[in-house]
Amino acid sequence: MVCARDGALSNCHDLWCRESVVAPQIYIVCRGKLAQSSERKPSPQRAGTTLDSDAQRAQARDNQHAADEIRSSTSNLRGVAKNTGRHLAETMNQLQAMRVFLNVAETGSFGSAAVKLNLSNAVVTRYVALLEEHLGARLLNRTTRRMSLTETGRLYARGCRQIFDQLDEMEAGVSNASRMPSGELRVASSTTFSLQALTPLLTLYRLRYPAVHLAVDLFDGGVNFIEEGYDVGILAPTQVNSTRVVSRPLLSVSAILVATPQLILGHGSPSEPQELRKFPLLCLQTDARNPTLRFTKENTAECVSFDPVYSANNLLMLKQAAMAGIGGSVLPRTMVVDELSQGKLGQVLPNWQVGGNALEIALIYPGRRNISAKTRTFVEMTIKHFGQDASL
Repeated sequence: MVCARDGALSNCHDLWCRESVVAPQIYIVCRGKLAQSSERKPSPQRAGTTLDSDAQRAQARDNQHAADEIRSSTSNLRGVAKNTGRHLAETMNQLQAMRVFLNVAETGSFGSAAVKLNLSNAVVTRYVALLEEHLGARLLNRTTRRMSLTETGRLYARGCRQIFDQLDEMEAGVSNASRMPSGELRVASSTTFSLQALTPLLTLYRLRYPAVHLAVDLFDGGVNFIEEGYDVGILAPTQVNSTRVVSRPLLSVSAILVATPQLILGHGSPSEPQELRKFPLLCLQTDARNPTLRFTKENTAECVSFDPVYSANNLLMLKQAAMAGIGGSVLPRTMVVDELSQGKLGQVLPNWQVGGNALEIALIYPGRRNISAKTRTFVEMTIKHFGQDASL
């Protein structure tokens, strides 16, 4: 055989060669070229062979066309594969750049984002610069001392967060289908609620899911829920500084003004809010600048301003101070129910309600449909645990 590619007298092993036998001659199509085999010489032209020659030439043209199509299709496939690989790499790099930018935007600095992502500052800076170059827009305003988002940057960061939330949902949905709750569950809880009501819930959860380790932080003030990486919270809605969360009403906690029976008797057992002006009172440090108590009874409301004799940044400290007789303190009823029943503390102005409405406690968790298995099971157990009695 003669290979049309190299002209050698051999069996052509080229992948693109196709052998076509057309009596009485043999033609080989190699890379779209037609070669006549030297192994069989053409017969002398005889009458009546014109039609055969025409058929042979037509068959040869068909063979060449088929070879051209095969070569073209394979070349296209190679090009598609190459482009797909390049586009996939470019897409992954863009996603990584978007993730880096989003962390810079949410943490407020390149350094914090670098620590969180375990990258160098230079790499983080380069990713953001490449993203800005790709978009043709400035996302950040930079100075030597501070960084801030441009208006375009704020809009882009919001879009990035939506995209990554959806990606997280998809990944969580896949992994949760085959994974039991495990790992560390970070819980942020209000001190108002936790000291009396949280431990029984945590005990039940640990008994059912021993592979989950609980890490609980108590708060009297605000919480950066998402930024500080909490999985679930049992908090007053006003304590949560993050907006990308689900807030589900859980229960109500009423507050009361308490003091030792000796202190109440020593100040004539006040019956009206204005009589508290001479009563020693305690307060949280967050309220110490303008301490005011609001009382309601039926359609009447009264406010009393006072100078605290003691302030602290923790309700437990205020409870201990009240039990020591230092002064009266507004505390959650759940926090002093035992002391009230034992006579160690008494309620001041029992006919008045402190603060108007009861304190609402909500169940807080990240705003995604597919949350982690540990968070999902804790949320379900918490709702069931407090479902029968939503008021404490």
